[in-house]
Amino acid sequence: MRNAFLIARQEFVKYVTRRGFFISILMFPLWVMFVVLLPQWTGGAPQRVFTIVDRAGGYREAILEALAREDAGRELTALAGYANANADMAAVRRAAPQLARMLAMPQAARSIAAFRMFGGSRIVLSELARFTKPSMSRRRPSLNRSRTNGSARRRGAILIPADCLRWR
Repeated sequence: MRNAFLIARQEFVKYVTRRGFFISILMFPLWVMFVVLLPQWTGGAPQRVFTIVDRAGGYREAILEALAREDAGRELTALAGYANANADMAAVRRAAPQLARMLAMPQAARSIAAFRMFGGSRIVLSELARFTKPSMSRRRPSLNRSRTNGSARRRGAILIPADCLRWR
């Protein structure tokens, strides 16, 4: 039994005196800091979750309209970048001047309203397909849409109708 303890002690001393042991001891806190700080560096602002209790029923449509306008603005901005990179904008200006004006100023309120009246991103993409440069690939732009497909729970907003609340 004594020999087993001597052998175990000898192996432990061999392992502890190696360079790799000290590197692993020093690297562990750095790895933990990296895992904690990396999401803060790349994530930007945290998502805020909020609840709106609309007992009177007057704010629901206004909030949903504002969220839809914001989504349309994001989609139009992404489409404008896609069009500038992949479409012949001179041909777009000649053949579809309204589309060209919309893509020239994607954050303007008039452009967003025109985009929504135009039919959204699918219609704009189908119109832009006629003007795609021959050297460009046919890849689609990445549109920054809400993750919940148009429901009232977009980006953390939960709208509760007044008849669901029971006050005691």
